[in-house]
Amino acid sequence: MIYNHKNAIVIFLLLIHYNSQCQFLDILSGNKISSIKGDEALSSWSPNGDMLVYQGLLDSNYCMYVYNTSSDSTSCFSQKNVDFKNPTWHPNGTSLVFNSNMNGNEYIYTLDLTTSDILPLFKRKIECKNPSFSKTGRQVYFSGYNNLKKKWDIYSYDFIYDNLNNITEYDKFSSNHPKVSPNGKLIAYTYENPFDNSKELKIINWYGEAVEDFPNINGKHISWDANGLKILFISDALESKNEIFSVWKDGTHLQQITKCHNYKSYPAVSADGKKISISLKTDNGWDIYIIPFEDY
Repeated sequence: MIYNHKNAIVIFLLLIHYNSQCQFLDILSGNKISSIKGDEALSSWSPNGDMLVYQGLLDSNYCMYVYNTSSDSTSCFSQKNVDFKNPTWHPNGTSLVFNSNMNGNEYIYTLDLTTSDILPLFKRKIECKNPSFSKTGRQVYFSGYNNLKKKWDIYSYDFIYDNLNNITEYDKFSSNHPKVSPNGKLIAYTYENPFDNSKELKIINWYGEAVEDFPNINGKHISWDANGLKILFISDALESKNEIFSVWKDGTHLQQITKCHNYKSYPAVSADGKKISISLKTDNGWDIYIIPFEDY
């Protein structure tokens, strides 16, 4: 199912159906884990679901924070006058991966939690950000700047074959924020039209072949559910704005998950599907909440 102007009524009816059938996620009843004065967002669960890494704005720099659910404690990883942004867990569970401007341009680095060593994730002359891994850790997908076409594309890098590929080279506009499905076979990303400021969700396979488009929901902040059946996103175009929605990867079963006046961003579901982390805008700025999620 590809959304377009001809089935806008269908989308509206779907929303009415699902909104009447489901109970909305009660975000404000969740556990607020962030404690700094700045804004926190872009959370990512560790493979075992015990820890959460997220990005926090401290003074004028972006730092990485790791929250331990067992000890209810938070650790900060930062360097003076350097940004650590878009953090995610490496599938090995012992390293954090992020992009930083520590050497001028944005590049992707890895931080070993055992040794505290920071190294480039791979060696290529490309500006890059927004890493997302296959579960095996063999491939990483990321936003890379295409100097020839002056736009951002989705790239893949294979660590075994030392192979770099541009898999959205033929997209007309920039492609950003790739998210790999749990089985590593599909990549959801945001396709951004600079002329009308719209954001289209797309799904491709690991070869870059089109699987599904969602052009009329103006979705952003994509993530996958635990079993890879559906994607979650924030929408500014549907009947209920700035809420979290889910849709099956084949374009069916559109569902609104939240209903509250607070702005929300970057939902992330734990690997077991039992918890979801969300950045919520409150009177104190953007804070991260953890909410039970297994009934959704």
